[in-house]
Amino acid sequence: MVGTEPGARAGDVVNDTEELARLRAQVGRTAHDLANVLGIALNYTLFLEEDLPPEPDHPARQSLPQLESAARRAVELVRQLQDELATPSGGGREEPMARS
Repeated sequence: MVGTEPGARAGDVVNDTEELARLRAQVGRTAHDLANVLGIALNYTLFLEEDLPPEPDHPARQSLPQLESAARRAVELVRQLQDELATPSGGGREEPMARS
């Protein structure tokens, strides 16, 4: 039978490991790009806050804390993803999936 030899299973594991490495690299690049975009959004929020009139009841000023908070939270989530990808085992989940 094809695929029942001991070497076939080892080949599946190697292929799965290589695919996982490629996927992790792609996710890492995407996370890096997303972090850059979020950093820009966060900076523009801070620039806007500086440019607004100083009145605390200005309508735009009232929305800025929520916008800044959301951007900071998104940056933190991307940072967590990057940290997870930076660990050699991906947080202990590097076990290749068995093929059926």
